[in-house]
Amino acid sequence: MARVSNVEWLNSNLNRNYPFKEGVSRGNGTVEIPTDFLVDAIFSGTEETLRYRINYIQVISTIAVSVGFMDTAGTFLGVVNVQAPLPTRYLAQFFQPASEAEISVRGRVVFGSGVTEVLSWGVGTYFFGLSSAELEPSLMIPKPNLQPKVCTISKLGDDENLLSGHVKLQEGAGVSITPIPALNTLRFDLNKVFSADCPEQVDRFDRCKNCIKSINGIVPNIAGGIELIGTEWIVVENDNANNRLKIRFIGDIDCCCTACDEFKALEDAVERLETELNEMSKLIPPTP
Repeated sequence: MARVSNVEWLNSNLNRNYPFKEGVSRGNGTVEIPTDFLVDAIFSGTEETLRYRINYIQVISTIAVSVGFMDTAGTFLGVVNVQAPLPTRYLAQFFQPASEAEISVRGRVVFGSGVTEVLSWGVGTYFFGLSSAELEPSLMIPKPNLQPKVCTISKLGDDENLLSGHVKLQEGAGVSITPIPALNTLRFDLNKVFSADCPEQVDRFDRCKNCIKSINGIVPNIAGGIELIGTEWIVVENDNANNRLKIRFIGDIDCCCTACDEFKALEDAVERLETELNEMSKLIPPTP
C-alpha cells in the first residue's frame, strides 16, 4: 500500500485560493466561486501599480460561461469563455482583450470541473469585488511601457498542447526564415519557387489537394490558373461579389435552329433537283 507522508500539506491544499489571492472570500454574498473553477492563470502586459480581479461571471446558458476581468484603475480588460462539459480534465483558454488597440494585457486561464457547479447558479450575471475575487499578484508579469511578449505558442486549432520553453521553428515548402540579430527578430517570407510540374506535385500541399488538374486536357499554369476564353456565342464574366465566374450562352437558339432547318431544306431541294435532272437526261435520245 502506498504511504502518504505529507498529510498536512494535502489537507492544507484543500483550502487553497490560488489563482485567487490568499484571504479573499471568492464569494459575493449570493454565490461562491468553487476552488476547482479557475485553477490556474497567467497574464502579461500588466502594470505593477495595479491589482487585477474577476469583475463578473456570466452564466450565458446551461452550457456556456463568460468571465470578465478588470483592474483597480476601473479598466474592463476583456473576457474568457468556456463551455461544459470540458473536453479534458482541464481546459486552457486564451484571454481576449476588450480592445486590441488600447489594452496591452494578454494571457490565458485554466478551467476545471467547477464549471459545472457554476452553471448550476442559473442564467445571469454575478459581480465580484476586489476583496472577493482579486487574483494572485504572482500571476502578473509587469511590462511597463512595453508591448506584451509571447509566453506560449500553440498549433492552429490545438489550444490544449501549448508549446513553451525552447521552441524550434523550421522552414517549410514556400516559406523561409531569416534571423535579424540586430533587431532580435525573425523574418518569415513566402519566396520559394515551386516546380514547373505543379499540377502533378499539387497533392503535396493540403490546400491544393482538390485543385483542378485539367479542363478538356488543358492543365493549369505554374500559378494554378486556366484561361477561359469566350466565343461568338459564349461569354465569360466575373462575378466578384460571389467569388466565381459565369459562363453564358448569348446566341438565339431559335434563330440558329431555324437557320439550320432552312439550310437542310435547301440541301434537300438541291438533291431532289439533281435527281430529277439525272432522270430527265435518260429520256433524251442519244445523238446519231
